[in-house]
Amino acid sequence: MCCVFTSKNIVHECLLHLFQHTDLSQYMEKHSGGLEQRNVRLFLFQLLRGLAYCHRRRVLHRDVKPQNLLISEMGELKLADFGIVLLCTILSL
Repeated sequence: MCCVFTSKNIVHECLLHLFQHTDLSQYMEKHSGGLEQRNVRLFLFQLLRGLAYCHRRRVLHRDVKPQNLLISEMGELKLADFGIVLLCTILSL
């Protein structure tokens, strides 16, 4: 799990080493016949909730792809690899 926080326009990454069962890419390979609609909805909900959390803090992930979406054995999806994160600034016109 990776958490990102800002301090005086500097992005800090702290890595918490939690075991994740697989990533979405590997999960889709295992289920080559297609994913169940329930799981698609669950993963999409968690992804959108995670991105909304980042965006409320003005952080853009910039590298959302199946390999960067970790899935636990319990079906919890987590955003990973914030290596090219971008802080958004709101310009006043």
